Amino acid sequence: MSQPESKRIAKTPAQKQRQRRQKLNVFFKLVRRIHMYTGLFLLPWVLIFGFSGFLFNHPDILNQTREQMTYFSSDQVQEELGFSPVIPEMAADELIKQLNDRLQGKATLKRVENQAVYFTQAATFLGQGVDGYQYRVKVPLDKASASIQKSIPTADSDALADDPIPVPFAGVSMPQQWLSLNIMGSLLNEMLADHDIKLDGGLAVQRRGAPSLRFVLEDEQGQLWNTSYNLQNGAFTGRLADDPNAQPIFRRALTQLHRSHHYPHYKGYRWLWILFADVTALTMVFWGISGVIMWWQIKPTRFWGIISLIAALVIGMIITLGALGDINFTPRLRGGGGGGNGRNAMLQRGGLNRGGDMGDGLDDGM
Repeated sequence: MSQPESKRIAKTPAQKQRQRRQKLNVFFKLVRRIHMYTGLFLLPWVLIFGFSGFLFNHPDILNQTREQMTYFSSDQVQEELGFSPVIPEMAADELIKQLNDRLQGKATLKRVENQAVYFTQAATFLGQGVDGYQYRVKVPLDKASASIQKSIPTADSDALADDPIPVPFAGVSMPQQWLSLNIMGSLLNEMLADHDIKLDGGLAVQRRGAPSLRFVLEDEQGQLWNTSYNLQNGAFTGRLADDPNAQPIFRRALTQLHRSHHYPHYKGYRWLWILFADVTALTMVFWGISGVIMWWQIKPTRFWGIISLIAALVIGMIITLGALGDINFTPRLRGGGGGGNGRNAMLQRGGLNRGGDMGDGLDDGM
Protein backbone atom coordinates (compact mmCIF):
# COMPACT_ATOMS: atom_id res chain seq x y z
CA MET A 1 0.00 0.00 0.00
CA SER A 2 1.43 3.35 -1.01
CA GLN A 3 1.95 6.18 1.44
CA PRO A 4 -0.78 8.43 -0.13
CA GLU A 5 -3.35 5.56 0.23
CA SER A 6 -2.41 5.02 3.91
CA LYS A 7 -2.89 8.69 4.57
CA ARG A 8 -6.32 8.54 2.89
CA ILE A 9 -7.48 5.51 4.93
CA ALA A 10 -6.11 6.58 8.31
CA LYS A 11 -8.67 8.49 10.44
CA THR A 12 -7.83 11.74 12.02
CA PRO A 13 -8.38 12.25 15.78
CA ALA A 14 -11.40 14.42 14.95
CA GLN A 15 -12.92 11.62 12.87
CA LYS A 16 -12.34 9.08 15.62
CA GLN A 17 -13.96 11.39 18.16
CA ARG A 18 -16.94 11.94 15.82
CA GLN A 19 -17.34 8.17 15.38
CA ARG A 20 -17.30 7.63 19.15
CA ARG A 21 -19.89 10.39 19.52
CA GLN A 22 -22.09 8.74 16.91
CA LYS A 23 -21.95 5.43 18.79
CA LEU A 24 -22.86 7.23 22.03
CA ASN A 25 -25.74 8.97 20.27
CA VAL A 26 -27.04 5.59 19.08
CA PHE A 27 -26.82 4.27 22.64
CA PHE A 28 -28.54 7.30 24.17
CA LYS A 29 -31.23 7.17 21.49
CA LEU A 30 -31.88 3.53 22.36
CA VAL A 31 -32.09 4.45 26.07
CA ARG A 32 -34.55 7.27 25.30
CA ARG A 33 -36.70 4.96 23.14
CA ILE A 34 -36.80 2.27 25.84
CA HIS A 35 -37.65 4.90 28.44
CA MET A 36 -40.38 6.36 26.27
CA TYR A 37 -42.06 3.12 25.21
CA THR A 38 -41.93 1.55 28.66
CA GLY A 39 -43.34 4.78 30.05
CA LEU A 40 -46.23 4.63 27.56
CA PHE A 41 -46.84 0.94 28.21
CA LEU A 42 -46.77 1.37 31.99
CA LEU A 43 -48.81 4.59 31.96
CA PRO A 44 -51.97 2.97 33.49
CA TRP A 45 -49.94 1.54 36.38
CA VAL A 46 -48.08 4.81 36.90
CA LEU A 47 -51.35 6.75 37.09
CA ILE A 48 -53.02 4.17 39.37
CA PHE A 49 -50.10 3.90 41.79
CA GLY A 50 -49.55 7.65 41.72
CA PHE A 51 -53.12 8.66 42.46
CA SER A 52 -53.78 5.82 44.91
CA GLY A 53 -50.56 6.58 46.78
CA PHE A 54 -51.67 10.18 47.16
CA LEU A 55 -55.20 9.18 48.20
CA PHE A 56 -53.81 6.78 50.82
CA ASN A 57 -52.60 9.80 52.74
CA HIS A 58 -55.69 11.91 52.04
CA PRO A 59 -58.74 9.67 52.62
CA ASP A 60 -61.18 12.57 52.31
CA ILE A 61 -60.27 13.42 48.69
CA LEU A 62 -62.63 11.90 46.09
CA ASN A 63 -64.34 9.92 48.86
CA GLN A 64 -68.04 9.76 48.06
CA THR A 65 -68.86 7.99 51.33
CA ARG A 66 -67.85 10.98 53.47
CA GLU A 67 -70.53 13.63 53.53
CA GLN A 68 -69.33 16.35 55.86
CA MET A 69 -66.95 17.25 58.66
CA THR A 70 -67.69 19.25 61.80
CA TYR A 71 -64.94 20.65 64.00
CA PHE A 72 -65.03 21.62 67.66
CA SER A 73 -62.25 23.72 69.14
CA SER A 74 -60.42 22.83 72.32
CA ASP A 75 -62.27 25.60 74.20
CA GLN A 76 -65.63 24.29 72.99
CA VAL A 77 -64.82 20.70 73.96
CA GLN A 78 -63.61 21.82 77.37
CA GLU A 79 -66.76 23.89 77.89
CA GLU A 80 -69.17 21.12 76.87
CA LEU A 81 -67.29 18.04 78.17
CA GLY A 82 -65.01 19.48 80.82
CA PHE A 83 -62.12 17.74 79.09
CA SER A 84 -58.86 19.64 78.78
CA PRO A 85 -55.62 18.63 77.01
CA VAL A 86 -53.61 15.78 78.51
CA ILE A 87 -49.89 16.48 78.92
CA PRO A 88 -48.06 13.37 77.60
CA GLU A 89 -45.04 13.70 79.92
CA MET A 90 -47.17 13.87 83.06
CA ALA A 91 -49.31 10.99 81.87
CA ALA A 92 -46.20 8.86 81.27
CA ASP A 93 -44.80 9.69 84.70
CA GLU A 94 -48.03 8.63 86.38
CA LEU A 95 -48.10 5.38 84.39
CA ILE A 96 -44.47 4.60 85.29
CA LYS A 97 -45.23 5.17 88.98
CA GLN A 98 -48.16 2.75 88.80
CA LEU A 99 -46.07 0.27 86.79
CA ASN A 100 -43.28 0.21 89.36
CA ASP A 101 -45.84 -0.36 92.11
CA ARG A 102 -47.36 -3.22 90.13
CA LEU A 103 -43.95 -4.86 89.53
CA GLN A 104 -43.32 -4.89 93.31
CA GLY A 105 -39.57 -4.54 93.11
CA LYS A 106 -39.02 -6.96 90.21
CA ALA A 107 -37.72 -4.01 88.20
CA THR A 108 -37.27 -0.30 88.84
CA LEU A 109 -38.06 1.79 85.80
CA LYS A 110 -37.81 5.48 85.05
CA ARG A 111 -38.57 7.66 82.06
CA VAL A 112 -35.66 8.91 79.97
CA GLU A 113 -36.07 12.68 80.16
CA ASN A 114 -34.39 13.60 76.87
CA GLN A 115 -36.64 11.29 74.82
CA ALA A 116 -39.90 12.50 73.28
CA VAL A 117 -43.23 11.52 74.81
CA TYR A 118 -46.31 11.66 72.61
CA PHE A 119 -49.64 10.06 71.77
CA THR A 120 -49.45 8.07 68.56
CA GLN A 121 -52.85 9.19 67.29
CA ALA A 122 -56.12 10.72 68.29
CA ALA A 123 -58.77 8.76 70.18
CA THR A 124 -61.28 7.62 67.55
CA PHE A 125 -64.91 6.70 68.19
CA LEU A 126 -67.43 5.15 65.82
CA GLY A 127 -71.20 5.32 66.02
CA GLN A 128 -74.15 4.40 63.83
CA GLY A 129 -76.69 7.21 63.40
CA VAL A 130 -80.44 6.69 63.26
CA ASP A 131 -80.25 8.44 59.89
CA GLY A 132 -78.27 5.50 58.45
CA TYR A 133 -74.94 7.29 58.39
CA GLN A 134 -71.81 6.40 60.32
CA TYR A 135 -70.24 8.99 62.59
CA ARG A 136 -66.54 9.02 63.39
CA VAL A 137 -65.33 11.32 66.17
CA LYS A 138 -61.60 11.99 66.62
CA VAL A 139 -60.23 13.64 69.75
CA PRO A 140 -56.48 14.46 69.87
CA LEU A 141 -55.81 13.97 73.57
CA ASP A 142 -53.02 16.53 73.77
CA LYS A 143 -55.16 19.19 72.06
CA ALA A 144 -58.63 18.24 73.35
CA SER A 145 -60.30 19.35 70.14
CA ALA A 146 -62.81 17.16 68.28
CA SER A 147 -63.76 16.45 64.68
CA ILE A 148 -66.99 14.71 63.66
CA GLN A 149 -67.16 12.99 60.30
CA LYS A 150 -70.41 11.83 58.76
CA SER A 151 -70.12 9.05 56.20
CA ILE A 152 -71.78 6.05 54.63
CA PRO A 153 -70.97 2.97 56.76
CA THR A 154 -68.09 0.80 55.51
CA ALA A 155 -66.57 -2.43 56.79
CA ASP A 156 -63.67 -2.17 59.19
CA SER A 157 -61.04 -4.76 59.94
CA ASP A 158 -58.13 -5.09 62.29
CA ALA A 159 -54.54 -5.51 61.16
CA LEU A 160 -52.56 -8.44 62.51
CA ALA A 161 -49.97 -7.36 65.01
CA ASP A 162 -46.66 -9.08 65.59
CA ASP A 163 -45.90 -10.56 68.99
CA PRO A 164 -43.75 -8.15 71.03
CA ILE A 165 -40.25 -9.08 72.17
CA PRO A 166 -40.33 -10.10 75.88
CA VAL A 167 -39.62 -7.17 78.21
CA PRO A 168 -39.50 -6.82 82.04
CA PHE A 169 -43.12 -5.70 82.04
CA ALA A 170 -44.31 -8.29 79.49
CA GLY A 171 -47.92 -9.27 80.08
CA VAL A 172 -48.62 -6.32 82.38
CA SER A 173 -51.97 -4.70 81.66
CA MET A 174 -53.42 -2.06 83.90
CA PRO A 175 -56.10 0.56 83.41
CA GLN A 176 -54.90 4.10 84.04
CA GLN A 177 -56.82 6.31 86.42
CA TRP A 178 -56.71 9.62 84.61
CA LEU A 179 -58.59 8.84 81.40
CA SER A 180 -61.25 6.39 80.25
CA LEU A 181 -62.09 6.27 76.56
CA ASN A 182 -65.34 4.60 77.57
CA ILE A 183 -66.47 7.59 79.62
CA MET A 184 -65.13 9.97 76.96
CA GLY A 185 -67.32 8.21 74.40
CA SER A 186 -70.35 8.58 76.66
CA LEU A 187 -69.69 12.29 77.09
CA LEU A 188 -69.24 12.68 73.34
CA ASN A 189 -72.62 10.98 72.88
CA GLU A 190 -74.16 13.70 75.04
CA MET A 191 -72.37 16.43 73.09
CA LEU A 192 -73.56 15.05 69.75
CA ALA A 193 -77.12 14.81 71.08
CA ASP A 194 -76.96 18.47 72.12
CA HIS A 195 -76.07 19.27 68.49
CA ASP A 196 -79.01 17.25 67.09
CA ILE A 197 -76.89 14.26 66.03
CA LYS A 198 -78.72 11.12 67.13
CA LEU A 199 -76.85 7.81 67.19
CA ASP A 200 -78.18 4.26 67.27
CA GLY A 201 -76.31 2.57 70.10
CA GLY A 202 -73.85 5.39 70.78
CA LEU A 203 -70.20 5.89 69.93
CA ALA A 204 -67.66 3.11 70.35
CA VAL A 205 -63.88 3.24 70.33
CA GLN A 206 -62.59 2.30 66.90
CA ARG A 207 -60.79 -1.03 67.21
CA ARG A 208 -57.71 0.29 65.45
CA GLY A 209 -58.22 3.85 66.60
CA ALA A 210 -57.13 3.75 70.24
CA PRO A 211 -54.11 6.00 70.84
CA SER A 212 -50.95 4.79 72.51
CA LEU A 213 -48.53 6.72 74.66
CA ARG A 214 -44.89 6.19 73.67
CA PHE A 215 -41.88 6.80 75.88
CA VAL A 216 -38.45 5.34 76.64
CA LEU A 217 -37.79 3.51 79.94
CA GLU A 218 -34.50 2.71 81.64
CA ASP A 219 -34.18 -0.27 83.99
CA GLU A 220 -31.78 -0.68 86.90
CA GLN A 221 -29.14 -2.18 84.57
CA GLY A 222 -29.21 0.95 82.42
CA GLN A 223 -30.93 -0.78 79.49
CA LEU A 224 -33.26 1.41 77.43
CA TRP A 225 -36.69 0.10 76.42
CA ASN A 226 -38.90 1.59 73.71
CA THR A 227 -42.28 1.43 75.45
CA SER A 228 -45.85 1.87 74.26
CA TYR A 229 -48.99 1.96 76.43
CA ASN A 230 -52.34 1.30 74.77
CA LEU A 231 -55.01 3.56 76.22
CA GLN A 232 -57.81 1.23 75.14
CA ASN A 233 -56.77 -2.07 76.72
CA GLY A 234 -54.13 -0.84 79.18
CA ALA A 235 -51.44 -3.12 77.75
CA PHE A 236 -47.72 -2.35 77.75
CA THR A 237 -45.53 -3.43 74.84
CA GLY A 238 -41.90 -2.71 74.18
CA ARG A 239 -38.50 -3.84 73.01
CA LEU A 240 -34.89 -2.99 73.67
CA ALA A 241 -33.98 0.32 72.09
CA ASP A 242 -30.84 -1.24 70.60
CA ASP A 243 -32.42 -4.60 69.74
CA PRO A 244 -30.57 -5.89 66.63
CA ASN A 245 -33.67 -7.86 65.60
CA ALA A 246 -35.91 -4.79 65.66
CA GLN A 247 -35.17 -3.87 62.06
CA PRO A 248 -37.19 -5.93 59.57
CA ILE A 249 -35.68 -7.81 56.66
CA PHE A 250 -35.41 -6.01 53.34
CA ARG A 251 -38.63 -7.29 51.76
CA ARG A 252 -40.71 -6.69 54.85
CA ALA A 253 -39.18 -3.23 55.25
CA LEU A 254 -40.28 -2.33 51.73
CA THR A 255 -43.82 -3.59 52.28
CA GLN A 256 -44.06 -1.76 55.59
CA LEU A 257 -43.01 1.48 53.94
CA HIS A 258 -45.45 0.91 51.08
CA ARG A 259 -48.32 0.33 53.52
CA SER A 260 -47.45 3.39 55.59
CA HIS A 261 -50.10 6.00 54.86
CA HIS A 262 -51.96 8.82 56.62
CA TYR A 263 -50.00 11.56 58.31
CA PRO A 264 -49.40 10.56 61.97
CA HIS A 265 -50.53 12.74 64.84
CA TYR A 266 -46.92 13.62 65.71
CA LYS A 267 -44.30 15.09 63.38
CA GLY A 268 -41.23 12.89 63.01
CA TYR A 269 -39.45 10.65 60.53
CA ARG A 270 -42.64 8.79 59.67
CA TRP A 271 -44.39 12.11 58.97
CA LEU A 272 -41.50 13.06 56.65
CA TRP A 273 -41.74 9.66 54.92
CA ILE A 274 -45.42 10.26 54.18
CA LEU A 275 -44.64 13.76 52.91
CA PHE A 276 -42.09 12.41 50.43
CA ALA A 277 -44.54 9.67 49.46
CA ASP A 278 -46.98 12.44 48.50
CA VAL A 279 -44.29 14.19 46.45
CA THR A 280 -43.35 10.90 44.75
CA ALA A 281 -46.97 10.07 43.95
CA LEU A 282 -47.61 13.44 42.32
CA THR A 283 -44.27 13.25 40.46
CA MET A 284 -45.24 9.86 39.02
CA VAL A 285 -48.46 11.34 37.67
CA PHE A 286 -46.53 14.24 36.12
CA TRP A 287 -43.98 11.83 34.64
CA GLY A 288 -46.71 9.80 32.94
CA ILE A 289 -48.44 12.85 31.44
CA SER A 290 -45.23 14.63 30.41
CA GLY A 291 -43.96 11.39 28.84
CA VAL A 292 -46.98 11.37 26.50
CA ILE A 293 -46.28 14.99 25.54
CA MET A 294 -42.60 14.26 24.86
CA TRP A 295 -43.50 11.23 22.75
CA TRP A 296 -45.99 13.14 20.60
CA GLN A 297 -43.38 15.75 19.71
CA ILE A 298 -41.21 13.08 18.01
CA LYS A 299 -43.15 12.37 14.82
CA PRO A 300 -41.28 9.21 13.67
CA THR A 301 -42.27 7.45 16.90
CA ARG A 302 -46.00 8.26 16.82
CA PHE A 303 -47.09 5.07 15.08
CA TRP A 304 -45.41 2.63 17.44
CA GLY A 305 -46.25 4.94 20.33
CA ILE A 306 -49.95 4.74 19.52
CA ILE A 307 -49.67 0.95 19.28
CA SER A 308 -47.95 0.84 22.70
CA LEU A 309 -50.53 3.17 24.24
CA ILE A 310 -53.48 1.18 22.90
CA ALA A 311 -51.88 -2.08 24.08
CA ALA A 312 -51.26 -0.57 27.51
CA LEU A 313 -54.87 0.65 27.84
CA VAL A 314 -56.35 -2.68 26.73
CA ILE A 315 -54.03 -4.89 28.79
CA GLY A 316 -54.23 -2.54 31.77
CA MET A 317 -58.04 -2.55 31.70
CA ILE A 318 -58.20 -6.34 31.45
CA ILE A 319 -55.77 -6.87 34.33
CA THR A 320 -57.32 -4.14 36.49
CA LEU A 321 -60.87 -5.44 36.09
CA GLY A 322 -59.66 -8.98 36.69
CA ALA A 323 -57.79 -7.96 39.86
CA LEU A 324 -60.86 -6.11 41.16
CA GLY A 325 -62.93 -9.22 40.51
CA ASP A 326 -60.50 -11.31 42.55
CA ILE A 327 -60.35 -8.77 45.38
CA ASN A 328 -64.14 -8.59 45.64
CA PHE A 329 -64.71 -12.32 45.04
CA THR A 330 -66.43 -12.64 48.44
CA PRO A 331 -67.74 -9.94 50.81
CA ARG A 332 -65.55 -8.81 53.65
CA LEU A 333 -66.47 -10.21 57.05
CA ARG A 334 -67.55 -7.85 59.79
CA GLY A 335 -66.17 -8.44 63.28
CA GLY A 336 -67.61 -7.94 66.71
CA GLY A 337 -70.66 -10.17 66.28
CA GLY A 338 -72.58 -7.52 64.35
CA GLY A 339 -75.17 -5.06 65.50
CA GLY A 340 -75.01 -3.05 68.68
CA ASN A 341 -73.34 -5.83 70.67
CA GLY A 342 -70.31 -5.75 68.40
CA ARG A 343 -69.97 -2.01 68.80
CA ASN A 344 -70.41 -2.17 72.54
CA ALA A 345 -67.72 -4.86 72.73
CA MET A 346 -65.22 -2.28 71.49
CA LEU A 347 -65.81 -0.03 74.49
CA GLN A 348 -63.32 0.00 77.32
CA ARG A 349 -64.29 -0.66 80.89
CA GLY A 350 -62.80 1.30 83.72
CA GLY A 351 -63.17 4.44 85.72
CA LEU A 352 -62.03 7.96 85.09
CA ASN A 353 -60.43 10.36 87.50
CA ARG A 354 -62.10 13.62 86.65
CA GLY A 355 -59.34 15.97 87.39
CA GLY A 356 -55.75 15.29 88.33
CA ASP A 357 -52.50 16.83 87.24
CA MET A 358 -52.05 15.51 83.69
CA GLY A 359 -53.60 18.32 81.75
CA ASP A 360 -56.61 17.89 84.07
CA GLY A 361 -58.36 15.19 81.99
CA LEU A 362 -61.96 15.90 82.99
CA ASP A 363 -62.81 18.67 85.38
CA ASP A 364 -64.34 17.87 88.73
CA GLY A 365 -67.35 19.91 87.91
CA MET A 366 -68.56 17.48 85.29
